[in-house]
Amino acid sequence: MLVEAQPSYEIDWSSWELDPEIDKMQEPAHDVTATTFESALKVLAESEAWEGASIYKDTGFHWVEDKPRVAVSPDVYLLWDAPVPPPSSWQMWKPGHRPPAFALEVVSNDRIKEYDVNPEKYASLGAEELVIFDPESLGRRKTKRKVAVLTLYSRDKDGVFSLRNQRDDRVFSPTLGAWLIFDPPSPGRLRLSLDGVTYIPTHAERASRECGEKERERAEKERERAEKERERAGRVDAEAQVARLLAEIARLKGEAPG
Repeated sequence: MLVEAQPSYEIDWSSWELDPEIDKMQEPAHDVTATTFESALKVLAESEAWEGASIYKDTGFHWVEDKPRVAVSPDVYLLWDAPVPPPSSWQMWKPGHRPPAFALEVVSNDRIKEYDVNPEKYASLGAEELVIFDPESLGRRKTKRKVAVLTLYSRDKDGVFSLRNQRDDRVFSPTLGAWLIFDPPSPGRLRLSLDGVTYIPTHAERASRECGEKERERAEKERERAEKERERAGRVDAEAQVARLLAEIARLKGEAPG
């Protein structure tokens, strides 16, 4: 599916307008997915030492100056060399404002917007890559539209933004250099992995892991301390026993007839 950056047909801009209040009305599971993925993506950026990487969620992008309500608001996105701190919204006609290199959209109840409208909006915006995460699609396969849990759009070397991959288990993001993996038992249900096997932790998971490692180290040091104390106590006891034996031998020698 090819998506034109500048469509040859007349765009109904009103259909591309975004109501910020409605856009922020997310189900709890939706927000957990976005928050979990954002945290893992930040850990990836930190561990890989990505210079100039900025990762945020739920910020509006505007690219038609005379139509301020025409916007798109990624659930999570990555920018390179963006102003810090970020503005309340990104406006492409302003210096330093640029489209996302990567954007994640978690499918809401408005499935037409996610599948039919958003890819065209991201293409027009100038985004490099878009992943649509639709965990509920497994139970909604009675549709004319081909859907999957993970759908990847990206821009090729010629600037064409198009559908690249659709799978229910995982897709590889060239922009992130990582796999996006659908894992229902995990927090947020969407995980990141460099090797396709080991998940990149969130900040909370990394902190918990580090806390666990520190606790194991503390327990190991306590075990070693207790072992040394037992050894010391054993040596003291042995030395005391030897002293008692020597004293007894001396006593017996003193009592023996000359």
